[in-house]
Amino acid sequence: MHPPGTTSRRGGVTATVSAVSGRPKKSVPVRPRQTQAQRRAVALAKISVAGLEILAESGYYSMTFANVAERAGVSRGSLMHYFAQKSDLAIAVIEDGMVALLRELRSKVPGWLANPDRDGQIFDDIYFGGPLFQAWLAVAVHARTDKQLNENFQRMSAENINSVCRIAADGWGPELMRNPQWPDFLELVQSVIQGFAVAHLDKGWGAPQGEAWPAARRLLLIALDDLRAGRPLSGS
Repeated sequence: MHPPGTTSRRGGVTATVSAVSGRPKKSVPVRPRQTQAQRRAVALAKISVAGLEILAESGYYSMTFANVAERAGVSRGSLMHYFAQKSDLAIAVIEDGMVALLRELRSKVPGWLANPDRDGQIFDDIYFGGPLFQAWLAVAVHARTDKQLNENFQRMSAENINSVCRIAADGWGPELMRNPQWPDFLELVQSVIQGFAVAHLDKGWGAPQGEAWPAARRLLLIALDDLRAGRPLSGS
């Protein structure tokens, strides 16, 4: 029993003892304070989302510390504490999007292996379009005239594209990566998918609808069969 006017804690809940009745008043949950690391993670997640949206909607030139901070709901000072330059912010935004894509693809590998049409399904799932591609393309275009940005962007893109291909190979068969034609096959796949993504910039995530993509998908499936059989790649 606690004397009136005092407080008690029960299972993380604070209760104030009434000075009139001597009984606890209505309980109020006690919210644990976030650690500095947690606050940083939340802020960076908001910044990443805001930056990706602005890059996809308006392009690299229109992305500023001010409009990213405003959309993310953080101060400009906080944003500049995390990123010294606009190019650093752009690279981080794209990389965060690619990390999310890779995580999603890894989760699909068991389903691919159980799917009789897994070869075609993998092509559909690794199709790189929507806001992430729009943001990626915006940075890629600007990077052509910015040497430092271009070096970092090309390194980041190559690493993530290789990761996508390694995950796809888990479904197609890891032994394909030892085939001498594997690099040519990847270049073919990347060229076809990026070409379609450019032609469908106003579309959302996922492989484009209509007759053109299924036709290109069939050509990629033929090239994949050629790779497995050791034949020259069709379409390369």
